Amino acid sequence: MKTKGFSLVELIVVIVIFGLFISLNVANFFRQKEAKSLEGALSSTRSFISSLRQSSVVNLVPTSEVITDFKGYGFVTNSTDNKITSRYFDAGGSTNLQPFALSQFKNITLVSPSANTTVYFQKSTGLLLDSLDNPTTVKIILKNSTLDKCSSLSISQKGIITTNENEDCPE
Repeated sequence: MKTKGFSLVELIVVIVIFGLFISLNVANFFRQKEAKSLEGALSSTRSFISSLRQSSVVNLVPTSEVITDFKGYGFVTNSTDNKITSRYFDAGGSTNLQPFALSQFKNITLVSPSANTTVYFQKSTGLLLDSLDNPTTVKIILKNSTLDKCSSLSISQKGIITTNENEDCPE
C-alpha cells in the first residue's frame, strides 16, 4: 500500500535548492547596494562641485564676509580626512566654507588626488584655476572599499565635469 506525500529526501533536496537560491540573491543584493552607494557618492560630489562652479559663473559673492576682488569659488581635497571643503577666493587668499564629507557614504573613500589639491572656478568664466591662478585640470577618484571598485570625476580647464563609473583604482 502506497501513501501519498513527499519523502524526507525529496523535502531536503527542495530546501537545499531554495537555500542556495536565497543565498545567491542576498549576496547579489548587497553587491548592488554597495554599487549604488558609490554611484550616489559620485553624483553628490558632482552636484557639490557643479554648484561651486555655478556660483562662480553668476558671480554670487558671499554677503557674510568683507571681500576684496572676489575671484570665485573652489575646493580643497583632503584624502586623509575623506572630505572636500568648499572655499571662496579673493585678493587676500581663500576662506573655507562648507565641508563635503564623503564619510556620509558607507565604505566610500577619496583616493585621488592623494595630496591636498586646491582649485577654484574663475568668476564669470567658470574656468578651473589652481591656487596660483594657472589653468589646470583635476581628477577626483572615489573608491568603494567593499567592492574594490573606483569611479571618477574629471574637471577640464573649461570647468566641464565628466564622470567615469569604471575607473581603475590606484594602488
